[in-house]
Amino acid sequence: MEIKGFLASLQKIHSQSNLPFVVFDSHYTILAVNPSFSRFFNMSVDDVGKKKLDFLTLNNREPVIPITTLSETQLSGFSGIVYCTREGLQYNFCASIFPLGKVKDDFYFYSVFKDSSEIEQNIIEKSLHALIKASLLKDNDTGNHIKRINAYSRLLSEYLFDTRRHLYTELNDFFINKISFVASMHDVGKIGTPDSILTKPGELTVNEFDIIKEHTINGAFILSSLAGEMARDIALFHHERWDGSGYPYKLKGNEIPLSARIVAIADVYDALRMKRHYKNAMSHAKAREIIEWKAGKHFDPEIVKVFLEIQNQFERIYNENADLNEEIGQLEELEEVL
Repeated sequence: MEIKGFLASLQKIHSQSNLPFVVFDSHYTILAVNPSFSRFFNMSVDDVGKKKLDFLTLNNREPVIPITTLSETQLSGFSGIVYCTREGLQYNFCASIFPLGKVKDDFYFYSVFKDSSEIEQNIIEKSLHALIKASLLKDNDTGNHIKRINAYSRLLSEYLFDTRRHLYTELNDFFINKISFVASMHDVGKIGTPDSILTKPGELTVNEFDIIKEHTINGAFILSSLAGEMARDIALFHHERWDGSGYPYKLKGNEIPLSARIVAIADVYDALRMKRHYKNAMSHAKAREIIEWKAGKHFDPEIVKVFLEIQNQFERIYNENADLNEEIGQLEELEEVL
């Protein structure tokens, strides 16, 4: 094998790749890298041929185990998470190492790396989707319900950002993109609520309603380590009310996180429109009337103003994602929904 020419060919193949790429020998000396590797691991051209891969470790706790402790046999076909610390920050990568062959008495290997946070995020999102589906089954809700909640919440957030960002300074692109995914997780805590209570056709007792209320705290507990602060806040606070009469903590006004105030309107609008085991579906006009009536009591009055300005888009979202078995009817017991 003419090693220099081979390394040059490999570098050319990987030169445009976003995945970091490195060739190294059995002494872990770095022989070739692509620009992505240089950026990720803060390497210069002068480091090639001199620097070793000893800055990568197999764990992120003391005592640190450098990747250089792996034998040639262990290196061949290695696939796993490796760690790198730079400027006090830790980076995690999924590494795959492949043998290139032997030249004289030296073995050569190449490896590609992928940011493991992206992989972990995909795993988390799949786990969260599974949780959402499980909670829907518990409450006899549908996939269209969670689509609508996400869409309403994004719509409100975008319009607030466009017209009232001076009042809601926490609004930005990250907030809008995040709420359009995590809004649907508001009722995940119902996984822990007994079916006999969730599907009870009659009026709930005081004790049963207290058990229902626990879904907010249960949801926050489930989501706090998986989906982040916004998802936790939505699950925990979407039943708080502007006037302080909600649950679980009777927060009032701006004490309630903005994300939860937005989802509160989205959730109630959709609950009013849907047919449930204890009520018929309601028309858009009637649902709009109730939300307007609850401004300053249940809901942030400024967000209700926005809702009224874009109400036709709420109706469109609902109609485009409606469930086939939903009928227009009258709500008999408002307080069970609101």
